[in-house]
Amino acid sequence: MVAANSLATNYRLALEALRSGVPNREAVRVLECRQPQADARFTEMLNGVESAGDSRAPSDSHAGMLVAGDF
Repeated sequence: MVAANSLATNYRLALEALRSGVPNREAVRVLECRQPQADARFTEMLNGVESAGDSRAPSDSHAGMLVAGDF
């Protein structure tokens, strides 16, 4: 019973976060990404940043990614 109550609470937190227009971790976890190509590309780009090391110098070789859409 505790697990069901916890799940309901998590769903409620996600819903309230979306209502306020500020998705939290729970909302992201519950909704997931339903665009596997965009998710794979985003993960690939994040991994590229990690492998670039801690270089603070600006570089033209690092591309950016703009993510936009509705809730």
